[in-house]
Amino acid sequence: MESGMNTRFASSYVDRVFAEKELSLIYHLVSVREMARPLPDEFWLFCRIYEWAPARSGVWQYYEGLSDEAFIRMSQELERFGLFEIAAQYRLGRKTWNGPDRAAAVDEWLDLHAQRIHDAAFALIFDLRDCLKDKD
Repeated sequence: MESGMNTRFASSYVDRVFAEKELSLIYHLVSVREMARPLPDEFWLFCRIYEWAPARSGVWQYYEGLSDEAFIRMSQELERFGLFEIAAQYRLGRKTWNGPDRAAAVDEWLDLHAQRIHDAAFALIFDLRDCLKDKD
């Protein structure tokens, strides 16, 4: 792997991280790729779900730094791709993050449903994984 905007990933690497469902490596791969070329919206949503869902310090920290524009887009994209339950919890977190319990119910929901959330995020991009491969 080279550094900079010309970073290249072997197709076998892309295939392996997808086969092993290594979400942190996929997140990194998408983050690097989207700097060099546009990717389908599913990749944007995958990254935003990944940033939101593993908020182990408490989801309130996620919402504290969230812009209105990012919140609206995330809500719309979750709905657009049929992730209605996740969208509802995402919106609930935005409403409750600054209260006395700092979105404890959303934190608990995230903990209880982490695998299902990550599976849904992964499913968004699985069939599009070839978009991450070099086009030589």
